[in-house]
Amino acid sequence: MDVVVYTMARKFPRLIGKFPNGQPIPFGPYTFVQIGVLIGGLLTTFAVLQIFDTPKLPTAVIAAFLIVPAMAATRRIGFSMARTSSRLLWVSRPWIHRTPIPTGPRTPPPPTSPTAAATGRTRKIFEAT
Repeated sequence: MDVVVYTMARKFPRLIGKFPNGQPIPFGPYTFVQIGVLIGGLLTTFAVLQIFDTPKLPTAVIAAFLIVPAMAATRRIGFSMARTSSRLLWVSRPWIHRTPIPTGPRTPPPPTSPTAAATGRTRKIFEAT
């Protein structure tokens, strides 16, 4: 029988904080998700520059104003995917589903009587014969 001990290090994301030569990364450390957002944003910026032939300086400034907050936002998102998805749904629900959010207990749906399809009979069960 194997005994597995989960330490506190498993509850936190892995970080990239230093270059291979030992120097710290500016404004770091970064998670792998943040590095993915950075690479994806840069690739999208280069694709926009190549495909649409936009001016380079304004495109770079707009990209920086989009990528930097996206990296900061991904740092705030939790590590596990279940927690990440629930946080994203919780944050995005007011914009997607524009109805009042209930704060009280849920009310059960009104009861329906079984029909002929459920019982095999031609009429409702509780109907007088």
